[in-house]
Order: sequence, then C-alpha cells, then structure tokens
Amino acid sequence: MQPPPDFNEDQFEQAQLAELRESLLGGWQDGDGSTRPLISGVSFDTVELRGEFPNRSIVALFHTSDYPGVQFGRSWRLYDELRNPEDLEYAHIHLMEDIESATGGLPPPDQRKPDPDGVVWF
Repeated sequence: MQPPPDFNEDQFEQAQLAELRESLLGGWQDGDGSTRPLISGVSFDTVELRGEFPNRSIVALFHTSDYPGVQFGRSWRLYDELRNPEDLEYAHIHLMEDIESATGGLPPPDQRKPDPDGVVWF
C-alpha cells in the first residue's frame, strides 16, 4: 500500500514535526492561560526530523531531574514498513505515560546502554 499520488511528504512531515514539537516543548496550558511542563522534571532539548523517506522519523532528546547529566532520546517513525504515513497525534501522551509509569519509567543506571553519542534511547 502506498500513500495517494497527491500525498505531499514534506508537508506531512513538517505538520507532524510542528504538532509534536508544540506538544512536547509547549507543555500543558491551564484554564487561566498559564503553562506547565508536559512531564514534570523533564526538559526537552530538541525535537527534530531525522533520516530520509521511508525511514524518516521525529526524534526528541531530553533530560530529567531524576537522572541529571543523562541525555535520553525517543524516536517515532513517520512511515510504517509499507511506507504508509503514521499519525503521531498521541505520541506525546504515550511518552508521558511511559516516563511516568510506575512499572516502567526511565531505565535505571544499571540498565542504560547509551549509543556512541551518549544518548540513552527510551
């Protein structure tokens, strides 16, 4: 299965990036207009596009106050194995749930395996 002929990859990718970037970097907006971080104790360093179609993804790099000095990363593919576009509408909620999970959470020091750039992918 392929995207429709009039599918614009660049437009789709930029829209997904903008939405996820706004969700992760913008945080929650309270009823009074004030904002607070999406995930308590987590600061996002970057949310960016990486790779080329069909392996294009959005990558978020972040730090957490629970593990100072450790760079964590999460990656979301924009296309599935059949090259169909993946909607990342709830990716920020899933990340929040994963980090705040009582049974999971971020990997403890003895289970971290940083890549050559020092990023612990989670």
